[in-house]
Formats: sequence, structure tokens, C-alpha cells
Amino acid sequence: MGPHDGPSVSGGPQVHSLLPYLDDASGSLRICLVAQDLPTLERIPFPFLVASDADPFSLLIEAQFVTDAGSELKKVLLLVQRDAYPVGNAGSRPLTNGDIEQAWHRAYEFYLRTRMPAPPVVLTRQFTQSGAPASLEPVFYCKATKTYFHPPCPNCGHPLLQCEDDALLQRAGLQPYTGSLKRYLFCPSCSSAGPGGFYVKERVRTDPPTLSDREELIRAFGRFREKAEPDTRFPCPGCPHHAECYGPGNLATARIAALSFYPFHLLAFEAMSLCAVDFLALLSGARIEELAASLQGKGEQGRLERVRALGGRGAPGAPFLFEREERWFLEVLYLKLSFLGEVLRILVGESDILRHPEMTPCLDRLWVKVPEQCGLLPFLWNFRVQLIDIGSGTPGPPLLPDPSGSMGLHFLGLVWLEALLSNQRQGIGRVHDALRQAAETCPLEDERFVDRIFRGKTDPAFLPENVFWEPDGKRVDGTWNSLWERALHLGWVLLAGARRRGPEWSAEAFQASVESLRKDVRDALFPVSLVNVTQAVAAAAPVRPLDRLGAQGRQETAEPRPGEDETIRAILQRIHATWKAVAETPRQEPAEELEQTRFLQLGGTKQPPEPGPPQEKEGEDEVFVETVLLSSAEAPGRSPAAPAPPVPSAKEQGDQEDKEPEAEEEALEKTVFLDTAKLRGKGRDGSKK
Repeated sequence: MGPHDGPSVSGGPQVHSLLPYLDDASGSLRICLVAQDLPTLERIPFPFLVASDADPFSLLIEAQFVTDAGSELKKVLLLVQRDAYPVGNAGSRPLTNGDIEQAWHRAYEFYLRTRMPAPPVVLTRQFTQSGAPASLEPVFYCKATKTYFHPPCPNCGHPLLQCEDDALLQRAGLQPYTGSLKRYLFCPSCSSAGPGGFYVKERVRTDPPTLSDREELIRAFGRFREKAEPDTRFPCPGCPHHAECYGPGNLATARIAALSFYPFHLLAFEAMSLCAVDFLALLSGARIEELAASLQGKGEQGRLERVRALGGRGAPGAPFLFEREERWFLEVLYLKLSFLGEVLRILVGESDILRHPEMTPCLDRLWVKVPEQCGLLPFLWNFRVQLIDIGSGTPGPPLLPDPSGSMGLHFLGLVWLEALLSNQRQGIGRVHDALRQAAETCPLEDERFVDRIFRGKTDPAFLPENVFWEPDGKRVDGTWNSLWERALHLGWVLLAGARRRGPEWSAEAFQASVESLRKDVRDALFPVSLVNVTQAVAAAAPVRPLDRLGAQGRQETAEPRPGEDETIRAILQRIHATWKAVAETPRQEPAEELEQTRFLQLGGTKQPPEPGPPQEKEGEDEVFVETVLLSSAEAPGRSPAAPAPPVPSAKEQGDQEDKEPEAEEEALEKTVFLDTAKLRGKGRDGSKK
């Protein structure tokens, strides 16, 4: 049986086969496995490498597009519909299978009809002849033979289909397809023979005993020894491992896994480097080893492998420019604003996600591409953002009550503040709690919200140190607080815009504000004064023409510019004239200069009075200590006006140098320190003696 070009037997949508892409002989799609050895794979129920399972409606699986020779063409992430949805169904309108189907149709429309920077890779069999999205048939995988196949009916060998006939399901005591999230496989030919013949991936307590699960279906495969429908590519009949798989050991249940137990949808995206949550942790200053240990503790194997892959590229260089300086705060803030600006560009500017409220983003559905290093900038300075999500049509209740405006703005505001404030000490939940408490203290519509809340007066969760992964011990220069408050204010604009009716919020004006803030942070990070100093030094330095190699490998010097020799000669002449004038200036001995120098501090020397009314001060004369330092020329026995001795000749200078220590001692003996208070006849306390 080939691909269904018309309605299925169950009356459901058209389904196509993915097997032609998965065939090792001629296929082009290779899904990555957790391991390659069979014993390890037998212990793992789902052997495919999951990059993320954060979405309750889809899985993100690693894969590659390869050539017919097995060479890798492109790494991709496969967004694959889940078999079961771990969501509650309480509320006035529970989710149904129809809601999930519509969500996938909207996702196809969103990614393929909007101007996404990296649209998904499209496969021909994902669409019907009319261009509508087509479901893909269930895909099972044999770990022993490394082959993919469609599950056949264990009675007749025809492919099992998804039953979407509510009346037929209710007669079998099962839940309706259109009114629930339950799905069932069945064989249209064999189901009329009795109440059995329906299969579910996992049974729950309320299921009837006639319903079979995945393991019972696989064990039933062993009873079918004839050839199944060729298009199913069922490998078990005639397989050399048949006896050990369906014998007493019953290894078949461990060796056969379901990539998708039910018909499913799939979107293939270019492989990204990191989940945005992990990328923001690195932007905040987290180390790769530290982040890897945290993810391993949480059991996030897919994200862990991507972080390790980033660290395993070799030494990518320092992640920051100013990690050891105070300017590190500005660098981290600039990078986070650049990340948020990229989110706005792809979600609002290029795809207009605000027109698709079902595609409201959250951080764990955003992914970041960090290209291989090809420049000298730190590796965290070059990245690209991509949304990988189908949306659910029900993005969940808003964090803050009564968003009367756009739900898209509401969740963009949450992404904005989570990116700025989340760190090792306070996770996203703590940021949400702080925002709820802040909104209770001051309504979002109040223009004073930022002044009251974001300046940390109410909750330290909004302090600028929280931009770092480890905020303890960090200090932020107070002159940069205004930049931080502007960044938080933009998040408030998004949240407040979601609670207003009308076109107050403008995407163009908001993006202009973001760019203005980024420019101001960049100017503070690279001050103009430093740039001017660098330019001045470069301008003052002499420019020497580059040497070059001649045709024979000899080093040649570039020809000087016209007039360059005359300019250099004039400079050298001025320098020579200055040196000559200095050399011809008569030299005086330091000892003679000291003898002719007097240091006087007189009692009559006073500071000018401060402006204001005159005030009488008693004992003003006693405030100043009058000291006179007289050199030996003014000592008793020598006239102060005696002429200075003549400058000695060169020979006399040599003789003088031998006697220099003795002369210095003599000069010290002839120096007199006199307190003028004693000369006036006063004691040190001011009393007359």
C-alpha cells in the first residue's frame, strides 16, 4: 500500500509515509540514536536523542540529512508530535485531538508563510496534492536490524490506522477522538470481527480489558509469520533474530521502539547550538562546566549534550572582553539586550507573532545558534535566535491577571524580564513571584511602577547585580543605574501594553527604544574619551611605510612621500639646537644653590580672612610657629651679604668630589633652626619668659 492520496479508511486526514527518507539504501534523513551498541539500546525504551522535551505537545529530536554515501549535509532538529500529552484537561473547554491538529496546521502556516530567518526544511510527503499538511504514518524502529517500519496488524498484515470514528470507538467502550486527547490504532478489516483489535501506547486504569498496549502488540508480531503488506517494510518474518526476539527471552519488546506510535506531524529545523535558557546562563557568566553539571543533575540529557558540544569545539577563547573589570556589567547587559533585540526582530519584525497568539513564546522554546569561531571577538558576541515550537492554541493563564490587550505582548514581557533577571540564585519562578508581588503593590498602569518597583526599593529581585549568573559579591557602578532602569522599563512597557486596549503600543517605536538603549550601553562600554586617546596616540605616532619583499625576495623599503626628507631634517635640526643650548648653559653646583636658598615661615604671614563680618581672635600671634632656617652663609661670624664663592674649575670640582661627604657634614653643623617665639621672648605655650 502506498501513501494515502485520499481519505483514510477511518475517515481521518490523509497520511503519508516517512520511510523513503529513512531507508539506509536510498534515504536522506538519519535520526540520531542515544548509543550505537545493541545492549545499551535494549535498556533504553526511547533510543532517539532528544534535544528537549519541554513542550507538552512535541519532542525535539536530533537528526541529520545525509548523502547516499552517508556524508552529512546538514544537522537538523526534528519537532515531532508526541504520542501522549502530559497536560491536565480541567477547565470550561478541555483540549481535544482536534485542537492539537489545528495547532500543527497553524504552525505549518506560521513557519512556511512568514519571513522566518531560518525556515524549516520541507519534505514533499509532508503535504497532500492540494498543499494541505499531511500526517505521517506511525514509525517503529528495530534496534537489532536498524530498520524502520510501519506497524502491521498482527492478524492480517495490513497497516494499522488511527481510528477517528467516534461511534465505533464508543461501541468498543473507548473515548471519542473528537472529544478527548486519547488516540487508538486499529485494523479496519479486523475490528468488525469483535470488540478487540484496538491498540493504545500505554493503558490507564480506566481502559477496558479488551484494549491492548504497545508491548502486547509487539508480542503479537511474533505470531505473524507470513509476509506483511510490502509498504509496511515489516522486518520480523524471516529475520535471523526471530527466535531470540519472540522466544522465551521475549527480547522483541526491548528491541522494538516507536518513534511515533500514532500518526504524527513533523517539522525539521536547522540544528541550533543551545537552548536560550542555557545561552542566557552563559551570557550571565556561568561556566560551561558549571552549566553542564547543573543540567546533568536535572536529567536534561539533550541540553547537556549541546553544552558539552559547545565546550568540545576546542578552546573557543574568552567569552567576554571585560570580565575582570567593572565594565563587565555593561558588557553582559549589552549582550542580553542584543539577544532580546534579536527575539523582537524575528518574532515581531519578521514573523509578526502578535498576530498568532497561539505561538506566544517562552524561553525554553527559543534556541540560539552560535557559529564556529572565525574571528577574534569572544564567541558569545556572535549568535542568532530561532523559535522552535508549534504553540498549543492555549498558552496557559497569564502571569498577571486580566491582560485586556495582547497575550503576545504579555509573554514577550515575561521573556524580556526573565532574560534580564534570572540567574543561579533566582530562577524564572522567583522572577514571576517578584512580578506578582510588585503588581499587587503598584498597578502596571501606573507610570510610577518602574520608580517604585524596579529600583529595588520593594524587592531585591530587581537589583542590577541580578544580571550576573552569580550576583553575590558583584558591585555595579551607580552611574549605570539609569541604563539598568531603562532596560527594566522596556519590559514594563510590554507588560503594561498587554493590559491596555487600543493601539498604544507600537512595534516600531519599541524597537527604536531598544536600539537607542543598546547604543547608550555601547557608548558607556567603549567611552568616547578612550577612543579619542587611541586616535590621538595613533595620530601622534610617526607613520612608517610598510616594508615589502622585492621580486627576488629581497627586502625593499617603500619610497618616502614628497617633502618627507625635508620635514624630518627640520625636526632633527630643532632637536639639535635645543640640545646645544642646554649643553652651553653654565652649570651650578647644587651645594652652592643650597647655600643661597632660604626657607622662612614668619609669624606675620597669615591666610586672608574668610568673607563675612570681622571677628576678634585672641592669641592670634600664638597660633603660628615662626621658624627661620639660615644656611651657613648667614651663621654668626659671616655677613649675610657676603658674595657667593666663584664657580670652581674642572680640577677643583674633582678635588671637591673627594671631600663632598666632609663638606656635607660641615654644612649640617652650620645650619641653625630658630623658633621666632623664643626670639620674641615667649615660651612655647605663649607665656612671656
